[in-house]
Amino acid sequence: MWRRCSGSGVCWRLRTRPGRPRRCTASPSTGWRATTAAAARAARLEGRLRALEGDSEGAAAAYQRALELDPREKGTYGDLSRVLGRRSRHEEQLETLRALLQFDPYDMEAMAATYLPCAALARWDEALRHLDRAHALDPSDYLCLFHLFQVRMNVGIRQADPRELERALPLAERLVRLAPNLSSAWDSFAWVCCELGRAEEAIEALLQFVQDHPNDPEGHAALRWRGRTVLPGIELFAHARRAYELAPGSWFTCWTFLVAALGLPEAGAAAERSVVADLLGSIMERHPNHFQVIAAAAHVCRKWGEPERGLHLARRAMALAPDTEEAQTELARTLASLGRWNELIAEFGTRFAQPEDLPSHCLVLYGKALRHTRHARADALLEAALGRAAQRQDDLLEARLYAAWGREEEARVACLRGLRISPLAPHRRAWLQHVLTSLAEAE
Repeated sequence: MWRRCSGSGVCWRLRTRPGRPRRCTASPSTGWRATTAAAARAARLEGRLRALEGDSEGAAAAYQRALELDPREKGTYGDLSRVLGRRSRHEEQLETLRALLQFDPYDMEAMAATYLPCAALARWDEALRHLDRAHALDPSDYLCLFHLFQVRMNVGIRQADPRELERALPLAERLVRLAPNLSSAWDSFAWVCCELGRAEEAIEALLQFVQDHPNDPEGHAALRWRGRTVLPGIELFAHARRAYELAPGSWFTCWTFLVAALGLPEAGAAAERSVVADLLGSIMERHPNHFQVIAAAAHVCRKWGEPERGLHLARRAMALAPDTEEAQTELARTLASLGRWNELIAEFGTRFAQPEDLPSHCLVLYGKALRHTRHARADALLEAALGRAAQRQDDLLEARLYAAWGREEEARVACLRGLRISPLAPHRRAWLQHVLTSLAEAE
């Protein structure tokens, strides 16, 4: 029988009679390494427990401690990346994944995971570099192909580049061939078809999928998101409600349900509005810390005549995710709807190094607040913001800025120029037409 090595390099043989010690072949540091590895495992376990309890900050600290103790444990990098993503700490999340890829350049899961922080930070070139490489290594990997499609779509939409959208179409078709029973594959196909002006084809494909898979909540949710320009609001709400009923514990189906409620017609939807009002409390109980659900609930309250309750929820969403565009935009819209211009200026005036770097919706509302309060900075902000719009070739932002500053003719010219882009994403067309309608009503 042998006693475990203490790290000194000597193992003592235990006998009933005296014996000589036997020299151990282990390195003197073996015991230290074993102790360090055990401490790293304990820290990782602590991180997992904290993550299950909803303590993302504590989980991140525990995972970071585990990596300091044992930087060779690949799984800890993935754990840390996920909790950083939940807290919208995207820069740190991306650094974590870069470190993992330095350690293992062929980790397919890590290459695919770079999509989320790169998308949040608009680092599309880096996302394409990782995902193109992953797709070349394994063309049949669904997750890498799915994220590669997402990047192509985002680049095409944000840059209003129809060539990128055309490149995304064969990727979506390949997704459908790889996984014909997955709603995400058909949703991808429908998305690119809608953006290319083939909405009827997209909806026909999704309706067939839902008919074949009636209990797939994400299929019903996809119909709500892709059918906005084809299906009536009541029908969109019916699909969103079905998605919620099938998966009430999913934040995505709850969010889809609330957003669909915002699209209900003003008349003839009393029963549907009553359903939403009855379910709003239970949705908030299920997802008290999900900022997108809370921001959507704030929008519902604001639109349906409860602006103070909406403001409370908007501030809560902002506290949960202060760096996200959704939370910022909802708070700005709610303050603007209440006419609290000074609060809006105070809230957003110092949030970015330059106010013109605010998200587009917030920027327009911030400009309106400056004009309403006759702030000396108003005209300078307009010039800086117009420079940003010109740099990005964003006709919609330019039109909205001119409209916010009361320069109707220049806003109309920007709208008409934007509407001439072909193909034009449906949501951008709808926004440009909305601005034109608002200008006509103002006359």
